[in-house]
Amino acid sequence: MFGPYRLDGLLGQGGMGRVYRAFDTDQDRPVALKVLPAALSADPGYRQRFRREAKVASQLTDPHVVPIHRHGEIDGQLFLDMRLVDGDDLSKVLRRDGPLDPESAVRVVEQVASALDAAHEAGLVHRDVKPANVFLTRGRSGGARFAYLGDFGIARDASSSTLTATGTTLGTLDYMAPERFLGREVDARADVYALACLLHEALTARKPFPGDELPSLMHAHLNLAPPRPSDLRPLPHGLDAVVARGMAKDPSQRFATAGALAQAARAALAGAAHAGSAPPPVRLDKPPQGDGTEPLRLDVPEGVGQVERWLVAPGQAHAAGAPLLVVRLRDGRSAPVVDPRAGLLVGAAVAPGTVVRTGDVLGTVFRVDDAPAGLSRPLARAQPGPRRPPSAAAIIGIGVGALLHLLVLAFVELDGILVLTWLSGIVFGTLGVWNRRPAAWGQGQRIALVLVTVPVVTALVFLALVLAALPTGYSSDTPDNPAAGIAFTVVALVVYGLWAASLWWRRAGTG
Repeated sequence: MFGPYRLDGLLGQGGMGRVYRAFDTDQDRPVALKVLPAALSADPGYRQRFRREAKVASQLTDPHVVPIHRHGEIDGQLFLDMRLVDGDDLSKVLRRDGPLDPESAVRVVEQVASALDAAHEAGLVHRDVKPANVFLTRGRSGGARFAYLGDFGIARDASSSTLTATGTTLGTLDYMAPERFLGREVDARADVYALACLLHEALTARKPFPGDELPSLMHAHLNLAPPRPSDLRPLPHGLDAVVARGMAKDPSQRFATAGALAQAARAALAGAAHAGSAPPPVRLDKPPQGDGTEPLRLDVPEGVGQVERWLVAPGQAHAAGAPLLVVRLRDGRSAPVVDPRAGLLVGAAVAPGTVVRTGDVLGTVFRVDDAPAGLSRPLARAQPGPRRPPSAAAIIGIGVGALLHLLVLAFVELDGILVLTWLSGIVFGTLGVWNRRPAAWGQGQRIALVLVTVPVVTALVFLALVLAALPTGYSSDTPDNPAAGIAFTVVALVVYGLWAASLWWRRAGTG
C-alpha cells in the first residue's frame, strides 16, 4: 500500500519516477499512480513548483490531457493520481506494430497538439513530450484510437531551469530542443520541437537521431539537419517539410504553436492525396544520383516480420512481382515479400532472424533485440536454407549401384578392385561436393568447384585405399590377398555411405 492506494503492478518507470496500476480505496476506482523519485521529493524548491504546476495541470479541461485526480505527498514522496487509460503508450505501439500509417500519425499529432496548446495557454510547458507519454485507447474495432498526453504534473513554467537542484534532467534527450542543451530561455516552442520529433517517430518508428549518449545526441540536436521521414519509407514529401520546420534549431523559425504544426501536417497529407503526389514504388533500375543504385524499401505482409531466407541472391536479376525473401509473421506463418519492379539486387545484407518492417530500407533494419512481441526469438543462423531429402529414385539408384559394385568386387582381381574403387570414389566424392554448393553459384563458380574438387578427392580416396590395405601386405605381386579385398570393400562402402549422406542433406533448389 501507498497511503490509500493499493499498488497492483508497475506500468513503467523512468528518470521522473515510477507509474503503477493502482486502486484508490478512498474513491473505489482504478488509477494510474506516479510516484516521483526521492531525490526530487527532497528538493524544497521542486516540491513547491510541483504543487503549483500540478494544481494548474489538474484544471486543464482539454479532452486529450490525461486527467489528474489528485496530487500531493505521502510519506515524504510526491505523487500524481491520474486516470488509468485502457490502452498502450505510443512507444509500445511503435515497437510492437511498426510505424503508423500517415493518416493515423497525423491524427495522433493533432490530438497531442490540442493538449499542448491548452497547456501553453495556461502557462505550462510540458518539457517531456515523447511517445511514452502519449497514451492510445484500444478503441472499437475499426475505429480511430483516442490519444491522451500525460505527465503534465512534472511540467515546468518557462522560468524554470533545465536541471533541478539535484542535477536531474527534466525531459528525454531524444526529443530535447537545442536551446535546452544550451541553458537558454525555454518556452512553448520547445514542446513544438519535441512534437515534430514525435511526428517523425510515429511515421517511421525511428527516433529522430541515433545514439543514446548525451554527447552524440547533443551534437545531433545542435548541429545535424532534421531527419526526413520519406528517406525511411514512401511518404508524402510535404511531411518532411513539416518535421524540418518543427525541428528548426532557431525557435523563432519553428511553428508558433503545436496546433500550427498539426495543421501543416494535415495540409501536407491532404495535398499529397489531392495531387496524387505520393512517391511511386521504388525502382532498383533507376539511378537517382548517377550511381546506378537505389535503396529497396520493403513492403512486409502485416507490416512486420522476421527474415527466414532470401530467394534472390545479391547480383541476381529478378522479374517484376518476383518474391525476394520469405518472412515469418507473428502467428508463425511464412509469407513472401515481393518487389513490384524488376531489377538487380545489389545489397541484400539482411541476415536471417532480422526483424523487418514495411518501409525499411535494406541495410537499415531493426535488431533482433528490438523485435516486437511474438518475434523476439532469433532464427537458427547456421542453416542458410531448408534441406530436402533425396528422391525415391536417388535412394534406389544408390542401392542398385552399391549392389552392382559389390558384385563386381566379388569377381574381379584385387588390382581391378583397387582401380574401380578409386574411380568410383572420385566420381561419387565429386558429385557429393557438387551437391553441397550454394544454389546461387554461377557457371564459372561451378566449373572452379569441379577443377578444385577432382584432384583433392582423388588424393583422399587413394590415401584411404593405401591406408586400408597397408596392414594386409597388399602388392601387385599378391593379387589374391583376401584381407586386402575386404579392406577395399570396406572403403567402397564408406564412399557410398558418404555419398548417401551428402544426398540426404543436399541444398534445396540446387540443380
